[in-house]
Amino acid sequence: MKVIDEDHFVEPRKWDKTLDLVATWSNQSDLCRLVLRSVKSDDTLAQIDVAGSVEKVQYFHHPFSYEMDWPEDGELHLIHVETRCTLEAQNPFELPPKKYRIHYAFDAQSGDKIAEWVAVDQEIWLRVLFRQYEPSNGKLIQSISFDLLSEGGRSAGSDNEHWYRKTVTRFENEQQTKVAHFRHEFIKTGEEPVYSSTGWLPVLESYAPPAIERWSPKD
Repeated sequence: MKVIDEDHFVEPRKWDKTLDLVATWSNQSDLCRLVLRSVKSDDTLAQIDVAGSVEKVQYFHHPFSYEMDWPEDGELHLIHVETRCTLEAQNPFELPPKKYRIHYAFDAQSGDKIAEWVAVDQEIWLRVLFRQYEPSNGKLIQSISFDLLSEGGRSAGSDNEHWYRKTVTRFENEQQTKVAHFRHEFIKTGEEPVYSSTGWLPVLESYAPPAIERWSPKD
């Protein structure tokens, strides 16, 4: 195994022992480019552009997310990139324009996008959106939206009209196949110091979501 020289790279870098590759990145105002490179051959494996500024880079070779489906054979090597980004009015997430925490998971060898998380720009991890893509073709396989709502909580089974809703939509060949709704047991307004990845309960079977709703982050 070739030893990484700590002074060899000028840019920030993150080495992965399992695959023996290194990622370097450079923040440039509203865009950051990551470069994945083999340590052994020094070949560039992939270049990845993400919006915003990169705050943290990690590698994962095992399940690490409650939302993410993991292959049955367990073979998935990911580079996880955490950013902060101010979205414009026209953005790929169709969210109101403001600053968010956006995390990405890419295949660590090909650079293909596997998943993305969007959360409110605050210390408590309050999610807005999650999407996962098929590694082999990039097609959307699931989308999870999170909504802070000021009414309808009791009809969904909560003890309060204010509630935090999760909507899980599954896809096959880009066609919607299943939709399921959940409510968070403790989060009602988004101000609670509660981690939002766990604590979800199915809504009442009688719950019928309104035809049109948009998530409205607080100013």
